[in-house]
Order: sequence, then structure tokens, then C-alpha cells
Amino acid sequence: MGDYQRKSPFKLVILTTMPPLDQPAAVYLAALARRSRRTQRSALDQLAQLLGYPDALACPWASLRYQHTAAIRAELAERYAPATANKLLAALKRTLQEAWRLRLMPVEEYQRVAVIAATARDLVEKRDRWLNPEGATEAELKQRTLTNLYNQRPTWLDLAHQKLDAAVLDAYGWPHDLSDEEILRGCWR
Repeated sequence: MGDYQRKSPFKLVILTTMPPLDQPAAVYLAALARRSRRTQRSALDQLAQLLGYPDALACPWASLRYQHTAAIRAELAERYAPATANKLLAALKRTLQEAWRLRLMPVEEYQRVAVIAATARDLVEKRDRWLNPEGATEAELKQRTLTNLYNQRPTWLDLAHQKLDAAVLDAYGWPHDLSDEEILRGCWR
């Protein structure tokens, strides 16, 4: 990061840190208010560490593709409460958006990533509403587990998963009528 000084007529020296022009995370963070910047920097650092990088500024965000973001989303769903996972996914989406704006990521890749992220977020939000409906008693909440939800497999849940599956298949450029075995073979090529 480059620093520059600007002198005012009152002999006050203002030190401003400029983000690196090729680092989407830095550009995204620089656009935020100071308080939000700290929170989102922490979120991006967590994501970068999940990917094996020491922090947000060391991570090559523009190199991420939809398969990476799908894996990140799955890992976040396992590790964190839905609100935390959504906060992290929002930081990821905005950083990838900056990568696209900086012309570091092709528009097609950004769109693939964005569609999968939005579809996954929709699924998580629907599940959360089912798990924690407004006005539910403690006894009702104890019955609303992911196991019970997936054992019941209501139509809305099945449709949300079909939509997410379609987004992933589209990202790979694969037809929607592949069997599970064909999908697995394709993933291992």
C-alpha cells in the first residue's frame, strides 16, 4: 500500500493509505466506513485463512471460481451459525464483485459465482425460517431440526436444492440430466 501526504494551508499533515489497485479485498474495504471496515476485514481474513492464505490481502480473490465458492459456502454452513455464514458470504460476494470491476475476473466467472452464492443464500434463509419460525414455542423448536426437515423433505426444500444443483451444473457447463455417478466422474477428471 502506498502512503501519500497532503499538506493543508494550516500546516496539518493528512496521511492517507491508498489500496493496492490490483487487490479486490483492499478496494472493497477502502470503500467501507471505518467501523464496517474492521468487521469485514475480519470476515475476509477468516475466508482467506479457510483458503490457506494468511490474510485477506494475501488471497488471490480474482482467481477464485465457482467451485471454490461452492466449497467455501459448504464449509461455512458446517462451521458457523447462519447469520455468521451469511455475513462471510456477503463479504466474499462484494470482494469478487470488486475483482470483476477491476477487470481481474471475467464477467462469466463472476456471474457463475454470484448465482451460486445467491442461490445458496436463498436455501439457507428458507431453512432458517423453517428451523426458527416466529412465535414458535420451545417445544416446537426442539422438533425443528435439520434431520427432521430433510426426512420430511417438503416441496420448497426440494425445489431450493434443485435450483442450487442447476446453478452448479450450469457453472460446470454440464447438462441437467446427469446421473450422480456421471457427476462424480466429471468432478474427478
